Amino acid sequence: VSTQSTGSDDALAADWCAFPARLAVQPTTPAYASSEFPPPHDEDERDGCGADCGATDAFLDALFAAVRVRVWAAPPPLSDDDGSSTRRAAARVAMLYSGGVDSALLAALVDRALDDARDEPIDLINVSFAGATAPDRVTALATLDELRALAPWREWRLVCVDASDDEWRAAQQRVQQLCAPRASVMDVNIGIALWFGAQARGTVDGAAYCSRARVLLSGHGADEQCGGYKRHRKFFARQGWPGVQAELEHDLRRLWARNLGRDDRLVADGSRELRCPFLDERVGRALAQLPLERVCNLASTEEDGIADKHIIRRAARRTGLTASSWLGKRAIQFGSRAAAAYRVAARSLGKQRTGHGQGEHGYVCV
Repeated sequence: VSTQSTGSDDALAADWCAFPARLAVQPTTPAYASSEFPPPHDEDERDGCGADCGATDAFLDALFAAVRVRVWAAPPPLSDDDGSSTRRAAARVAMLYSGGVDSALLAALVDRALDDARDEPIDLINVSFAGATAPDRVTALATLDELRALAPWREWRLVCVDASDDEWRAAQQRVQQLCAPRASVMDVNIGIALWFGAQARGTVDGAAYCSRARVLLSGHGADEQCGGYKRHRKFFARQGWPGVQAELEHDLRRLWARNLGRDDRLVADGSRELRCPFLDERVGRALAQLPLERVCNLASTEEDGIADKHIIRRAARRTGLTASSWLGKRAIQFGSRAAAAYRVAARSLGKQRTGHGQGEHGYVCV
């Protein structure tokens, strides 16, 4: 299928694989997850999502293997040509870090994967278009404290990338070119946050800093496989588990067309490689074969942050991320306030109709 196709997402969603049948959880317990991340005695009652039956062990084993291979294979850092990172040891691995449960879990597993290199720093890149008041900045600072308590030997660098409205307008034409053929307002708002994150130029503890890591880890694929979107709950209410299963398969089939091509170009523009542990074949196979009620408890009446994608939340609690595991989902364009910056830029130029969501984006700068 041509990447320049202008057809719908459904037309672009190639039927590239047959999804395996969901099976009962295997009775054998994976050795690594059970020994390194033992479940709390009240795990089944703590979130109201019922018996785990080994599902979290199977998922954690697959996800840790996916993180480990992506971290161990990370190339040496970029050269520090402009001196922006002098007097600091360079990190080989960076992460797009909102502070949400997905990115916090990946960060904890990266630390475990680098257990033999405890002196190696990890760059956590957090993008904000509203300074310290953006929701993602607030959660990133909170979960950073939890990571530091879990791994005090690690140098966790929160790279605060603060983009102004003027910088947003200056970058949007480049971002729209990289997003093409995706051209909606949502694509550009997501793209602008990813692009600034991939540039990784900001501050660490108030001092200018630019990450030199060539590898950028991301939580892509977590929501699509674990029922993390609100519409998954709506499908469950209307069609039950068969409807959710069909929607999850639809999400995965169109993921490359809606997200991955666009996001890979945006990250590569910053001389970095996007790596997505949740999209590892082992993780996908483990999640696809688990009973859906072990992955996302959409039958629960609990609010988001408890029952949605609860297998990820349980995995986070297994690694010690207690507070982070209860955080609700927030899309990057809203958590970073990129969408708000778009509206401000549009109003400043007197545009009567700024567009939203899937509406086609038009330049708001001159």
